[in-house]
Amino acid sequence: MENKMRLLPDPSVYKQLRYELPARRWHLANELTIIKDVANNVEVDLLERSVIFNGELQKKLKKTPKYSREELEEILDEEYFVIAESMPVIIRQSLFISIYALLETYLNDVCDLLQREQRLKVSIKDLAGNGIFRAKDYLEKVLDFQFPASHKSWQRISNYNRLRNCFVHACGQITSDTNKQLVKFIENNSYTDITFLKRIELREGFVGDSCDSIVTFANDLTDQLLKRFDP
Repeated sequence: MENKMRLLPDPSVYKQLRYELPARRWHLANELTIIKDVANNVEVDLLERSVIFNGELQKKLKKTPKYSREELEEILDEEYFVIAESMPVIIRQSLFISIYALLETYLNDVCDLLQREQRLKVSIKDLAGNGIFRAKDYLEKVLDFQFPASHKSWQRISNYNRLRNCFVHACGQITSDTNKQLVKFIENNSYTDITFLKRIELREGFVGDSCDSIVTFANDLTDQLLKRFDP
């Protein structure tokens, strides 16, 4: 491509990249650390609430006459299930979608930075597609960068893309049309499960694990970009 001919060894560009690329990596890692802290705090808080609620439940049942105890027990069990099971799952899904959005924004920012510093006319928005795969295409096709597509961290992130799409477009419902690679990923991941209702469930620890995987990828990508554009 014509634009590739403009990838010249301009020292001022490299000096800027040497600081700006790590700065974007740091910002991403910092945001993900905050999300991990939020997830951990919420998990602990909901666990404590469920224990307290269960204790109060038992006290109420002891004071309740036998003839109405069964009905009250059913009502309180539903409330306990919401605190102990439903709320954690919903929060994990919401945090994961935020995590994925941060990743997508990070990759777009990296592409915008490289376009500006390399003085290229073609921007990421000029390419077809969207999201993380469009960023990958930009780095490969426009910047002539050997993207680490075969790395385990990117393979995992590709599955995060499928998982995010399933949550956003299908509420996490597994059907005959669900991507087979996603199903395999869920079945082989210790932090994910498929319920008897054929819905994806994220277990405790998934948020932290996905944050760590993305930070690992960002570290590797930044190092390789600096080697390529700041030798």
